[in-house]
Amino acid sequence: MPTQGTHDRFELDYMAQLRALLATGGVPVAYDQDRAAIDTGLQLFVEGPGDDWSASQVRVWFQVKGKRATTLPDEDFRKLQSVPVSVSVDHLRFWYAAPEPVYLTVFIESSGVFLAEDVRILVHRTWPDQDFYLATQDTQTATVHVDARALLDEARIQAMLSHRSMRIDGATFQGRPLGHHLDPLRCELSFEDSLLWERTVHRILDEHRFRQTEQATDIGPDLTVLRGRFYDTMLWQSSAFAEFGYGPADDGFREDPAVESVQGSATVVIDRKADRTDMSQDERDDLRDALTRTDGTVVLLFHGKDLSGTGGTWRSFFRDCFGDAHRNDALSMLGTEALTCLVLTATLVYLDLAPELAFRTLQYR
Repeated sequence: MPTQGTHDRFELDYMAQLRALLATGGVPVAYDQDRAAIDTGLQLFVEGPGDDWSASQVRVWFQVKGKRATTLPDEDFRKLQSVPVSVSVDHLRFWYAAPEPVYLTVFIESSGVFLAEDVRILVHRTWPDQDFYLATQDTQTATVHVDARALLDEARIQAMLSHRSMRIDGATFQGRPLGHHLDPLRCELSFEDSLLWERTVHRILDEHRFRQTEQATDIGPDLTVLRGRFYDTMLWQSSAFAEFGYGPADDGFREDPAVESVQGSATVVIDRKADRTDMSQDERDDLRDALTRTDGTVVLLFHGKDLSGTGGTWRSFFRDCFGDAHRNDALSMLGTEALTCLVLTATLVYLDLAPELAFRTLQYR
């Protein structure tokens, strides 16, 4: 006679409990066959107006293990900082490389709770020297330790909305998947909303790990000076200097704009006034005083086109401020075309802002 063992019944019970828990945050995803080394998934939903919920773009996966009460009594579990779990190295590598997050989940029968941690976090913690592949190349199984505080509950499931996934089968830029089909060197964003422009600027600074070393200095209502350091290289090209068309004999070749970059100590000037054409004498004096003790590159981000009257206004100011030899090698001016390149090559920034963006010029890869 066919039989069902206690282990089978135990697994059926905790998987039913897990699916009920996951259903509080979205729609569970099930495999017809248990051959993918993943037990279940979840398409997360976001609470909307009224009683409506909307599907998000986030999907996460769970591989579940169970600890029987006879193996791990509640009083012993409460003393633990982590729960050891033995897994196949092949499966661990599969989960670690997955394009969407996989959570190793443990059901503690004696306490009736689930613990769950992102496999990538587990791997980085277990092999802190980043030698995961080398350290496991001659082994079949490995033991990882799931944090005993990593309780899987409704709040934790909602926090998983912070995960992002992107398609990488579309257009690329210098070997990097863009997550869109826009040409970073031949598009220009249209920032009718000054608040969106400013938010975009700060997102770009954050993504390149610009850290302030002094308190920001406000000069008038629209100018801010930040002193700090770029810990990552911020690199861009401006469509203002790109070749857009080509002749029949050019074989599709077009001249790309020059590559510009900044890294290290910098003074960042943020000009929020759209299409500025002048500055008051007080603004000029205060800004000149702020820049006289500049260490490193001056980076100007202004709300206007790279080649425009606004750009001319700023070039005139810097000539007056620094003289004819006004340190071109230590001055970078970024208008909307340069900012567009930074947004379109910083894929996660683009994905976050995409619903709010509009374009003045648009070309596809």
